[in-house]
Amino acid sequence: MNGLRTTFALVRWECRREFQRGETVVSMVLFALVTLFVLSFAIDPSTETAVKAQPGILWTVLLLSSTIGVERCFGRPGEERVLEGLLLAPVSRTTIYYSRLISTWIFVAIMQVAVIVAFLVLYNVRTDAEAVGIILLAAWAGAVGFVSLGVTLAAMTRSIQGGEVLLRLLLMPLLIPFFKAVVALTTQALRGWEIGIREITMIVAFDLVYLAVGQLLFEHVVADFDG
Repeated sequence: MNGLRTTFALVRWECRREFQRGETVVSMVLFALVTLFVLSFAIDPSTETAVKAQPGILWTVLLLSSTIGVERCFGRPGEERVLEGLLLAPVSRTTIYYSRLISTWIFVAIMQVAVIVAFLVLYNVRTDAEAVGIILLAAWAGAVGFVSLGVTLAAMTRSIQGGEVLLRLLLMPLLIPFFKAVVALTTQALRGWEIGIREITMIVAFDLVYLAVGQLLFEHVVADFDG
């Protein structure tokens, strides 16, 4: 119970710090909106090809934008001193891991709402509220696995020169199964097809695997701060 209270206390502190500065959420949203805007000119949204490509466009933008959030969970100025202080405090590394995971997930989830709304407007997507709800739930659910993996990789690459590039090179190949599942699910939702159990199962499995792996690896990843 103490660990849970500490976790949410750290999450509140992270959220308060972010909302005072607005760096991470604003950066993710601006990057996503600019990318969607440019792509809307490169691909005529009214063509059949663009309609078929819409789910892929949406999720490519969401994933690329989300990497900004996971990168900054350890990449902001002074962040190493903050992590060092947390590791010296009487707080378990599991608590630190989940506090970073939850706070980063919140930032990514806020960005996803803004991007999905902008996508529907810019690409003139005609759909119902149920389909939008399915896409949003898939985005939030998928963000759990994405962020859990991203937080661990961000901790691994935080002190490496060119770590931002390395983070993306490590992260993107590991997201391919998830990417295929959410694109297929989004296609089903937008076209009014029956939602596939296979895609839902893949997203849940992705979350569970990367949550477990992230928690197990995080303790070893931050071990060089000891002493």
